[in-house]
Amino acid sequence: MMTGKGEVRILVVDDDPNFRRLMRAILSAISTAEIAEAGDGHQALQVMRDFAPTLILVDWHMQPMGGAEFISHIRTHTDSPNPLVPIVVVTGHAESGLATQIRDVGADDFVVKPVSPRTVLGRILRVLQAPRLYVRSGDYMGPDRRRRTQENLPDDRRRPDGPGAKVDG
Repeated sequence: MMTGKGEVRILVVDDDPNFRRLMRAILSAISTAEIAEAGDGHQALQVMRDFAPTLILVDWHMQPMGGAEFISHIRTHTDSPNPLVPIVVVTGHAESGLATQIRDVGADDFVVKPVSPRTVLGRILRVLQAPRLYVRSGDYMGPDRRRRTQENLPDDRRRPDGPGAKVDG
């Protein structure tokens, strides 16, 4: 729950300093006290070592390290500061198939720019208050791609003790 200072630490990763300022203003308005910024994925990895975010908002299209590469590094690299941190992609591009790409790289959710405070808050609350199990399967590491509850599944493939075993939740 985001009710006081220090409860949620959000890292905003975007190559546009104006958008980072906008996000800081939106997040400050909803009483999220601790906010850090980075201009690209490489810088964000450095910031994560000292800041330890509880949530990351990351732009999809950045240089030199964009959102997909950054998320992949966070989820699968051996020196990842936190492979289980919730990640919400914020993108100005809504091309066909992007939602699938974002999901397949291991992001928890996404928001399309231009953003509204209500939309950003809604995604943050959904990701933090109703987290999905994280799974490791083949080359994928991230939130369970299905939003169904375990009780609705027909077999044991997504049960915590099954072949698609829970990493942490």
